[in-house]
Amino acid sequence: LKEVSDALKELPKATNKNVVKRAMIDAAEPMAEDARAYVPVKSGRLLRSIKVRTKIEKSEADDSRRPGKDEVRIFMGTGRSRHAHLQEFGTRPRKTKAGANRGHVPPHPFIRPAFDGGKQGFIDRLSKALLTQIHRAQARIARKNAKAGL
Repeated sequence: LKEVSDALKELPKATNKNVVKRAMIDAAEPMAEDARAYVPVKSGRLLRSIKVRTKIEKSEADDSRRPGKDEVRIFMGTGRSRHAHLQEFGTRPRKTKAGANRGHVPPHPFIRPAFDGGKQGFIDRLSKALLTQIHRAQARIARKNAKAGL
């Protein structure tokens, strides 16, 4: 990754951040595909909600998850799906006040297995995606400079 680091230092700061963001999204997309494959119900809102994104929902936001000025963070998960955690972790048996059993939802993890199985592949894909994005950015900068006559 030394050559990637050196190439990133040559780019302008804003371009640098966008290059890293695009590369991270490209590298995380196969992990999201794996998570979609693990979803117990193969259609519906839960399946469509699994995305790779750079911003989190307001309901998920707290100061510890907000990126700093020079940081890039991406999130792979379910976004606005209100019941995703119930599928992932399950529920305990529920009973009414009268004692009638209302059942439970067994856990069907889909995000965790995708993350566990894909984290090493993410790192491998990230270095390749960074090099690709750096070369694209350098080509854009060269075209822009040529157009401006620099």
